[in-house]
Amino acid sequence: MNERGPKITITPEDLPRQPDPAPESGPRPELLVLVPVPVATDPATMEPPSPPMVGAECAFPAIPSIVCISFVPFVNAWYWAGLARRIPGAARLCWGMALLLGIFSLALAILLGVLLARVRSEPSEQSAPLDGIDWIERLAERQETSLVVVQAQGSMGTGFVIASDKDRHLLLTNRHVLAPRRDRFHDVRLNTPCRVQLRNKTEYAAAVVGLPKDNELDLALLEATVPGLVPLGPIAEFSEVKQGQRVAAVGHPLGLDFTISDGIVSGKRGMYIQTTTPISPGNSGGPLVNARGKVVGVCTLLIGAKVGPTVGMALRADFVLRPRQWEVRDVEVERLMSTIQHEGTP
Repeated sequence: MNERGPKITITPEDLPRQPDPAPESGPRPELLVLVPVPVATDPATMEPPSPPMVGAECAFPAIPSIVCISFVPFVNAWYWAGLARRIPGAARLCWGMALLLGIFSLALAILLGVLLARVRSEPSEQSAPLDGIDWIERLAERQETSLVVVQAQGSMGTGFVIASDKDRHLLLTNRHVLAPRRDRFHDVRLNTPCRVQLRNKTEYAAAVVGLPKDNELDLALLEATVPGLVPLGPIAEFSEVKQGQRVAAVGHPLGLDFTISDGIVSGKRGMYIQTTTPISPGNSGGPLVNARGKVVGVCTLLIGAKVGPTVGMALRADFVLRPRQWEVRDVEVERLMSTIQHEGTP
């Protein structure tokens, strides 16, 4: 028979209690909440992808590798030269091997040097400005000498230089920028006067010198004599524009002059490029530029309700490469149009 001892009951009051901490005189620290940041993982390994190696980093460690690789046959050549001095009977053979290995070592060093130079001179897709932010920074610098504010009949928009002959410049913009109302852009004719304003607020006289023969195309060519301006960049062929490409718009949205916004090409709709790049009144006539610095479109219109999301549209810029589709003021304008930078044949 098992004997049981007296029953002992322990209450919470019987447990030892930690002394309350002394109150601090300073402010209480706030609670810090750490929120995990999601990291893209490789579905196969479920591990974060390693950053891509670019340029010469993915080839070999440059000069040390060249020295080490070419040093091995050089040491062998030195060894055979020593044998030639120690073994007179086999001197001819040893000197031949030493000479052969020496030439091989020199040729190997030259070959590796050439390969290294080629790797360094060929920018990869990752290191090129296409996927970085520096192309937008360069665009911001170029707009200073290529972009203008176009003012006419109480309206305001954007224009940009596409060809130059010393201080004489050909600028591209929207036709409706030159009209008192958008629905009256058909009233704009050749020699319609306007003014262009630079970043430093200096204004110059300009005039319409070219209009599309298709009266429904909202484009216009201006001519102005302004010191210091240069073309913004080459005009891209419409066939180069691909869905998903990075693009940036430069202009003066809502009067905020020389503003840059970026996005992607959402699609191609006939003569227009649909883009996620924010476009507002004042951007009209401004360039839509891709990551290679080529002008792909002219920001023209917004589609959408008065309240809510809108869709930006840019007219294809390569229409300016078709001189037969334009009515121009004189042969000098035709000559300037022939100097517009572009790649390929329109």
